[in-house]
Amino acid sequence: MNDTITVVGNLATPPETKHLPDGTPVTSFRLASSRRKFDTGAGRFVDVDANYYTVSAYREFGQHVAQSLTKGSRVVVTGRLRLRSWQSEHGWRTSPEVDADAIGPDLRYGVTSFRPQERSTSEGTPSEASDTWTTATPGGGDSSENGALAASPATGAAGDWGAPAPEAEATPF
Repeated sequence: MNDTITVVGNLATPPETKHLPDGTPVTSFRLASSRRKFDTGAGRFVDVDANYYTVSAYREFGQHVAQSLTKGSRVVVTGRLRLRSWQSEHGWRTSPEVDADAIGPDLRYGVTSFRPQERSTSEGTPSEASDTWTTATPGGGDSSENGALAASPATGAAGDWGAPAPEAEATPF
């Protein structure tokens, strides 16, 4: 089954990291997703019709989940839905599971800040020489000695890709 699903809900359990036999880390948690309905008798919103999913995130992604989320966190999860069946002493059981592709905070009820993971290279910190954006050749293309594109002129007629950019105007807003 390759059904993609997006679920909004709260972590019903804290994230727990385990390792597969090959050493791959997997972080899992239970996600409670419920519909809210206004209870006129109580004068407030109540949760009804809760669905529970087991959500799994693998490798570095799972480690980020374990470091970032706690029980009760409100999240948006997108991933592949799987229905796992097994037999217990009470008969056949089925559990919905989501192999997560993305997990993020639900910003409807709060704010957060994102801190991207710092990546290191084998030489330590990235240098300007390894930055393809700052070392691009004029006119674009291949910078090799025999590359035909490297010899293309950096100037061109208006509207050409190689033409100089016009002077920037003030932003209207």
